[in-house]
Amino acid sequence: IFVRELGLTPLQAIKAATADNAFAMKMDGQIGAVEPGRLADLLVVEGDVSKDVTILGDKSRIRHVLLGGREVKLPDPMPRGNPSGWRVADYGDAILTQEIAYQGQAKP
Repeated sequence: IFVRELGLTPLQAIKAATADNAFAMKMDGQIGAVEPGRLADLLVVEGDVSKDVTILGDKSRIRHVLLGGREVKLPDPMPRGNPSGWRVADYGDAILTQEIAYQGQAKP
């Protein structure tokens, strides 16, 4: 959003989320940079975020996650499927199709 809608460069957007955010949270000097003595969580990704910040949102490009300086193993992604309750018997026993919806009427 910062890049697409506000016109920031990818590195400006990352700085806004890290160092500038630390200042806004009154934690400047404690977080927001990778330096000795600071709390740091790191996300190591495949690709150049200075050219394409959307890489950070692509889970397939995540190579390492460090929380508090310790590597964390991410769980395997959950399989995607229909959410539980997506078909509830109270609403009907058939999948709604155009033929059913427009039964006896002209289709738009």
